[in-house]
Amino acid sequence: MSKFCVKPFDNFEVDTNGDVRVCCGMWLPDIIGNISEEDIQDIFDSDKARKLRRSIIDGSFKYCNHQLCPHLVNNDLPEKKDMVGDRYKTEEASFPVFFNFCNDASCNLSCPSCRISKHNLLKGKIYKQKKITNDKIIEYVLKNAKENPNYNIYLHITGSGDPFASRIYREFLFGFDGRKTPNIKINLQTNGVMFSHVYWKRMYKCQENICSVQVSFDAATSDTYSITRRDGDWDSLLQNYAFLSALRINNKISSLRADFVVQDYNYREMPDFAESVFYIGQGTDNIVFQKIVNWGTYSEEEFKERDICNIEHPEHDDFLEILRDDRLREPRICWGNVAPYYNKAHTK
Repeated sequence: MSKFCVKPFDNFEVDTNGDVRVCCGMWLPDIIGNISEEDIQDIFDSDKARKLRRSIIDGSFKYCNHQLCPHLVNNDLPEKKDMVGDRYKTEEASFPVFFNFCNDASCNLSCPSCRISKHNLLKGKIYKQKKITNDKIIEYVLKNAKENPNYNIYLHITGSGDPFASRIYREFLFGFDGRKTPNIKINLQTNGVMFSHVYWKRMYKCQENICSVQVSFDAATSDTYSITRRDGDWDSLLQNYAFLSALRINNKISSLRADFVVQDYNYREMPDFAESVFYIGQGTDNIVFQKIVNWGTYSEEEFKERDICNIEHPEHDDFLEILRDDRLREPRICWGNVAPYYNKAHTK
């Protein structure tokens, strides 16, 4: 393959068990170490990590999931010949420049596609262990940010829950003085229910560090939202999203994205969602549609009922018909790993 992926060279992702990966576990599941047992630099330069980088350099991508990784599905990775920088030329590690914080799964929602019940870690032994892990990562990031001022280092908070429902991440965001290290950039991935103007004000010391915001919707109506985003508040989401849109319009953040996990409950609302999000959030840069994935919350039979992308689903043809709606031709829509079905729907 002539393509190239920077993730094994740039990314450091810690899950709830302390295991470290260089990419989403569904896209590239291999673990390169455990942060509770090893130093961050040793993990990033481990034999396991080098093996993954080698698979990118040789073009095999043999450890990646070619069905779920949206970049492989869409064939939108950059060409290897166009890569600039010594860090992409060798399997030996430099230092991570993108940290995906997935150590704490605390969330104010209990979406069926993600978890069985609500999880909120506030105190106790496990909380202290996760706080130690978080502090260890931040210490490492601050050191490298100061030693390498020409590099931007990105903190993605969070791929495991909500940054404001988590006490660990919330207190970090409220207390972090990013004015001292402007090359630390923060991406926020949130369900949007708690991300109000009040919390924005409390992040005054790091507002200029915040780059992108991703907000999960998974619905276009309150009724569907109550199913797909269990325990959420539709009205609060819409109000807060309008506020975030205003931040984007005024260039207070550099990008705003709305996410939608496609499943049997909500696929009929995809056109309405696209239309309404760009209306209520005129600062929206992109909508991203993604296939539902079984994170262990469904039985095999239940997941078959949810997975509308499965060609054997009884409503799959209806799904393809929905994809032909003209409102889904909007160029700001990113189809991710749903792209093959969108293309199929438009193939005569």
